[in-house]
Amino acid sequence: MKKSSNSAAFARSAISQINSLHPDNELAGMK
Repeated sequence: MKKSSNSAAFARSAISQINSLHPDNELAGMK
């Protein structure tokens, strides 16, 4: 369970970085 939490946090962090680099990206709407 703890591993899943870390994976989710990592995914959110990666998406956050992508959004800041590409604010017009479709992922920005998934926040």
